[in-house]
Order: sequence, then C-alpha cells, then structure tokens
Amino acid sequence: AKEKLILRSRNKAKKLAKSLLRRWNARLDLLEIDSIVDLSLCEAAARFSPEVGASFMTFLFYHLRGNLIRTISVAANAN
Repeated sequence: AKEKLILRSRNKAKKLAKSLLRRWNARLDLLEIDSIVDLSLCEAAARFSPEVGASFMTFLFYHLRGNLIRTISVAANAN
C-alpha cells in the first residue's frame, strides 16, 4: 500500500518541489530535486497515518518543505 501511495504521489511531489523552489527563487539540480522528492516520499509514507485526519499530500508537503529548506541551507553555508 505504501509503495502505491509513493508511486501515485511522485509526480505531484515533483511539481510541488519545483513550485516551492520557484517561490523561494532557489535553484537546484534536477537530479537533486528528484532525490529530495524520493526521500521525502519515503519518509512521509513510513510515518503517515490516515487516522490522524490529514491527507497524504498535506503530510508530504511538510516533509518535502523541510528537506528542501535543509538542502538549500547546507548549500548556502557551503558557499
């Protein structure tokens, strides 16, 4: 069930990541974005509980946003 959830949500998660990066005027390599999306999907799917009441995409949004912020912060500090 988690694998299906991940596969169903992957394209939406990629669009969401690109939208967030555009909003923040941040640029990342496409392979890095895909990696962050996949990591976020796996983390969110492992921790998601539909009984709580939030949709999976809402739950994923917070994981994805946190991972993107972390990656951008590390890249900014490296420069």
